Amino acid sequence: MVVPLPDELRGRPVVDGATGQPKPVAEGPLISDWLPFGWVQQTEPGSGGALWQREYEPVPVGRPSPSDARVPRIAKDGPLLLGPANHVTVAAVPPALLETWDRRPGTRAVASVLVRGMRAAVDWSEADRLGTLRWREGDRAYVVVGHGSDGADLRDVQALVVSLARSLRRPCEPPPPIETWAPHDPSGTARPDQSRCR
Repeated sequence: MVVPLPDELRGRPVVDGATGQPKPVAEGPLISDWLPFGWVQQTEPGSGGALWQREYEPVPVGRPSPSDARVPRIAKDGPLLLGPANHVTVAAVPPALLETWDRRPGTRAVASVLVRGMRAAVDWSEADRLGTLRWREGDRAYVVVGHGSDGADLRDVQALVVSLARSLRRPCEPPPPIETWAPHDPSGTARPDQSRCR
């Protein structure tokens, strides 16, 4: 349930009216300004110590994306072509869990890239078909995991995960200009404007 507040909290605690106990106020999850054609946010599961978590995946075959009226590409006598991954998970984790959250045995570091102006480590787990990005922004740590489709090249999964990660922003950060093609920072070098963030 969403309840509008009459004024900003301004550092005041949120107190559970039934118990009188203070409750933490978690800053909202990162918002994706870009998703691959035919993809939507599906769930917000939260698990394994994540502070918050979102999952994105292609719309099931036969259902067009509500945000895109274009017809999905269909190969001749082939499956719907929606990308190299079955789904992508975006999570905020405590910085202490950054290196271990959702890391599978046999995972190896393959590269580093810039995301939101920060250096992000790229890991692959070939046995589990995972391409993962991990980075830290001050007291926040983020993990983006692409769950590769059968037969997909992990380089393609990595490219999808990097593009999605570069389109993420905090709710307090201004959205990219409408004229900008997403992902709005294809190089990953720009640091977001966090002047309205606490």
